[in-house]
Amino acid sequence: MAVYTTKKHHFFILILATATVVPLCGSFFKTLSPVMQRNTKIAGALIGAAALIKCIHYWSIPDRSFPTIDKLHVLTFLPITSARGKPIAVEKWEIKAVIKKQSGIIQIHDQLYCIHVGIPNEIHHYTQPIYIYSPGIPEMPGPLYSAVHPAFCVYTAIKAGNIQGPCVVFDYPTRARRSFNFCQAQDLHCLDLVYTKLITTHPTAQVVLFGNCIGATTILRMLTEKAHDPKYLSAVKAVIAETPVISLKHIFQYALWGGRLTHLLCRLNFPNYTPKKLATIMDEKPFPSTIPVLIGSLPYDTVSALPDIKKMVTHLRSQSNGGQQIEHFICDGPDKRLWHCQMGKSKGWQAAIKLFVQRLTPQNS
Repeated sequence: MAVYTTKKHHFFILILATATVVPLCGSFFKTLSPVMQRNTKIAGALIGAAALIKCIHYWSIPDRSFPTIDKLHVLTFLPITSARGKPIAVEKWEIKAVIKKQSGIIQIHDQLYCIHVGIPNEIHHYTQPIYIYSPGIPEMPGPLYSAVHPAFCVYTAIKAGNIQGPCVVFDYPTRARRSFNFCQAQDLHCLDLVYTKLITTHPTAQVVLFGNCIGATTILRMLTEKAHDPKYLSAVKAVIAETPVISLKHIFQYALWGGRLTHLLCRLNFPNYTPKKLATIMDEKPFPSTIPVLIGSLPYDTVSALPDIKKMVTHLRSQSNGGQQIEHFICDGPDKRLWHCQMGKSKGWQAAIKLFVQRLTPQNS
């Protein structure tokens, strides 16, 4: 789980460490009188106690702020036919250089892509479906890696053939420890910002929402929350949800040997996560019946367990007038042993996505 810290947090830790060392050093000041040594120890103990209380207080304060779009590290991958500059080799840390330059050209197979920071105006020239990629949790902590991780996920998805066309990707600042809220209001706000910006820039865009892990869950939650507003969802052509999850509680039900203690520790570590007050996909709310949805799962996934996804699919179908538009793909054969974050490598899943998209856009196939 990504845990971001701040300079303020580091300052509290420094005070606590200093205040702990000062009383221990007091006995080494032989030149000081016994009274001064005692006073030094008492002062250090008081400062340390105050810093400890402040650290605990800061640790437990939730961050319920709603990020602006400039905090989402939005990137757009646009396929192009030619480029003046030489395409760069793509590795995780070389995408960071593209971000710093505000743009860059990369080559994936035989196709060139121009990477833009933000959503450029020229995106309105593209008539094929435009993807919005909603990423899962980064493998490593920190804002720097978090800004690179979503872009590399899109790169690997394009390389595998799971995304074919322009793609907008972004980061969730709400994955930080104090603001982590598991697909609730703040996460939905981030997805809404990107979606609204895209359809404002390209009013006739046909949008495919593609998500992984809790990024997929956020997409499904958005559809649930906006089911009463067909005008808002009119641009959504389809949804691809790769190994979505229901809640942290469901994750720990299968992972970490039941995980009641682990779930409790997560609630203590993430002050903005209050499961009793939070809505989930399993709420009794209508689900859009006109938007095709493809949900993918792995048989031995311990994060997004197959029994949970089956329950989720059944529930969503019951909430969408029969659910004829909701498809469920389960990896089989050698791919069924893939890990949670590796489903994009499955040849069967790649074929299922390609067929799913071709059925939606026969004129572009």
